[in-house]
Amino acid sequence: MSGFTRRLQVAVPDAAPAETQLGGLYGRTITLNQHTISDLPAQTTAGTSRFAYKVQQSADNVRLVYTNWYNSSYKATQYCTDYANAATITVQALVFPPGSSTGVPVTVGGSTSWTIAGGNWVQTDPIAISVTAGQSFDVQTYVSGTQWYPTLISGGGFVASNQATSGSSKLGSSSNVLYTPAIVTGKRTAPAVVVMGDSIAYNSAQGVSLGYLEKGLDGHYGLINTSSPGDRLYWYLGGRRTYSQFADNAATTAIVEYCRNDLGDGRTVAQMQANLITLWTTRKNAGQRVIQTTITPHTTSTDSWTTTGNQTVANASVETNRVNLNTWIRGGAPMVSGGAVAVGTSGALLAGQAGHPLYGYWEITDNVETARNSGIWKANYTTDGLHPSTTGITAAATGVDYAMVA
Repeated sequence: MSGFTRRLQVAVPDAAPAETQLGGLYGRTITLNQHTISDLPAQTTAGTSRFAYKVQQSADNVRLVYTNWYNSSYKATQYCTDYANAATITVQALVFPPGSSTGVPVTVGGSTSWTIAGGNWVQTDPIAISVTAGQSFDVQTYVSGTQWYPTLISGGGFVASNQATSGSSKLGSSSNVLYTPAIVTGKRTAPAVVVMGDSIAYNSAQGVSLGYLEKGLDGHYGLINTSSPGDRLYWYLGGRRTYSQFADNAATTAIVEYCRNDLGDGRTVAQMQANLITLWTTRKNAGQRVIQTTITPHTTSTDSWTTTGNQTVANASVETNRVNLNTWIRGGAPMVSGGAVAVGTSGALLAGQAGHPLYGYWEITDNVETARNSGIWKANYTTDGLHPSTTGITAAATGVDYAMVA
């Protein structure tokens, strides 16, 4: 790889991110599988959820972030849009430190019970525990209101009573949707990552299994995932993510996976280049290092993608645009006067150079295609022609370059 795509410098930890107009978070995210949206149906039964959080970076002064909104994936009239819950919710929480069966009460403004109006979020007071990378700790959250929106699918426990008060026992496992912290932060100086994209970056299992970016980052960095199934970059830039965008600013590195669905909508290469430059610039102006992934293929198959020979590119013109967009990204996303230009343009500003909003890219697609720009998935690397399978996720994750995260 050339210098502008793989800058293998040692990252120097920097200070905690500044407060922003969207509302800055104290500290940085310290756990994996943090999703700031919910695309699950509203619940009406008050109850307590337990979920175990894996610590990615050692920290103290742990704080929890709770939200009161949902995302419209698969449900509402305007797809992939944040909406405020119509109801105010009341929340209480206990944190069980690693290895402990005794919960520590959580407070907001000194109170062990707090309300969150629709469309709002709350960050708790610092909790007097320290956590070490590799450990797990449990958070037990009680929520009540005329309706509330889950933040996770089952992977913890739920009971229809208040088990988030001092002296409550730790819940066992059960099958249910859960209301949990959208983000867990701690005071530390190590990097934190925000992943931005569609269902390929999000993974529909919502924390039960990982998308390729989360899999690749697991064990290395705290992570906030603001991706939404079905999302498009031009939708995101059009303001559909009014609420969940607050979390984007709490990271030091932004990983952008967007454009697979933009391609499917028939967006031109020029439109996608302009949109990417806008997003990269916004993230860089927020003080983040910006990394773009290459865009994966879309095929049909007559044998459930078990072979390469029985696959066909889903749409030839869309595939041409994908190849051209990836070529531009791999070529350093050349720009002149703030706009995209062709690879090889004399005097163009390239990714990684001063003044360019993009630091570099992660080569994902070469790990899952039969050959560069073939447009064909390797056998068994997908089960639907669009999303990587478990095998594909494992292969794609090898494109995560830790040396580029700062």
